[in-house]
Amino acid sequence: MKDTDHNLTLQETEALCRMYLDCRLSVFEETELQYVLLHSEHRSPLIDDVRTLMMIEPSVARIKPKSYRLYFGIAASVALLLGIGIPLFINSSKSAADSDGTYYIAYSHGRRLSEEEARRQAEAAIKESQEFMKEMAEIEARDKQMIKDFTNFINSKYHEL
Repeated sequence: MKDTDHNLTLQETEALCRMYLDCRLSVFEETELQYVLLHSEHRSPLIDDVRTLMMIEPSVARIKPKSYRLYFGIAASVALLLGIGIPLFINSSKSAADSDGTYYIAYSHGRRLSEEEARRQAEAAIKESQEFMKEMAEIEARDKQMIKDFTNFINSKYHEL
């Protein structure tokens, strides 16, 4: 969005709202959209939905939504989070407590692997990384020796002169 005195039309505002919902705005552009929606007189179901998502209170000139809807939405969200979160937390705590204190989670091609498969993949990745690091250390040691040999060779040739 550009910093101008140009007032956006309803269609432009809705287009920006669609871009926001599609996650195509940068953080700076989202902040500008918040400013626009806070001061805009445009109303449509799309614009009002984005205002709600951004938690923008309409200005005094516009009709304020009934506060009970906001409180009901918050209460429903908290109940949903508790209803889903507590069983997940309890199940993950049980699984972690049953093992040696390490809990493995891995996905392959969008499918969650069993804890045993995840552990095997993690251990294979660790082993592969350790082998790679060992190879790099050997190459580094070999290169240092080559540099040392070259330096000694140059020094011996210099002293012969």
